[in-house]
Amino acid sequence: MSRWLWCAVAAIGLAGIARAEPLDERQIPADTRWVAHFDLDAARNTAVVWAVLEQVVHRDPARQSLQQIGQVAGLESARDLHSVTFFGRRFQPLEGVVIVRARVNQERLLERVGTRPDYRVLDHRGHQVHTWTENQGKKNQSSVAGCFYQPEVIVFARQLDAVRQTLDVMDGAAPSVAGQNWPWAGPAPAGTVLTVRAVGLAEAKVPFMSPLVRKSEFLGVDFGERDGQVSLRARLDVQTAETAGQVRKVVEGLLAMGLLEVGDNAAAVGVLRRVQIAGEGRTVSVDWQVPAPELLGLLASLHAPPAQP
Repeated sequence: MSRWLWCAVAAIGLAGIARAEPLDERQIPADTRWVAHFDLDAARNTAVVWAVLEQVVHRDPARQSLQQIGQVAGLESARDLHSVTFFGRRFQPLEGVVIVRARVNQERLLERVGTRPDYRVLDHRGHQVHTWTENQGKKNQSSVAGCFYQPEVIVFARQLDAVRQTLDVMDGAAPSVAGQNWPWAGPAPAGTVLTVRAVGLAEAKVPFMSPLVRKSEFLGVDFGERDGQVSLRARLDVQTAETAGQVRKVVEGLLAMGLLEVGDNAAAVGVLRRVQIAGEGRTVSVDWQVPAPELLGLLASLHAPPAQP
């Protein structure tokens, strides 16, 4: 995908408080296999999550470059970026759709892409879809299709048909995942910053394919912060109860190793002991909640300079 799309993701550490944009399942096609949603407005209202993101971005030597890219993209200010949603119908690299919710300078953005030799504007059910080639003539050359569905809702993909299909779903002319028989269907808990859903993992053909992935059917993750509590809930559905038992033992073993590693750090031990692991049938779940001040204190202690002798 083009640089001006990824700059939207990079801007998460540069913004102020805006309106919340949780995952809207009504805009995700029914045959979607995976989705990842970053609610940047929710992140801005957190203590721990936002503190970590700010540290990452401030330490990044490319911050100035990211800001320049944001200007090219038409973002008047990084606080204008509200959420980014990635999803796809197949587990294939460089495939998928991105919905960006942001206030952008549409005129500036279209002026930039309009200079491409193969730039075209197509009509799809009354929507203007813009297509062009990014990095033409280079090894990373790629086609791009994009549409301003609304002034602050932009749909991107490498494949024109993927944009068209998404527009049909957003118009209500094609089915969405909302109301479908999808595990964990429905809204994520309030305060969720990151939402991940993936079904049919056994069909994925990816470089990191492992026996566990081949035996997995569903993965769901919600991570966020609300009312002073940082929370993570995760669920993995596998093909057999036996596999689920094995996965649970592995997760419990990793937790035990973590406790052993931080045995001298009481704060870290306290945080890790809050992890709850459960299993029922073919499902393994992890539930972790910790007070934000407790986690902030731990992070501060881990980054504190060593005491002088």
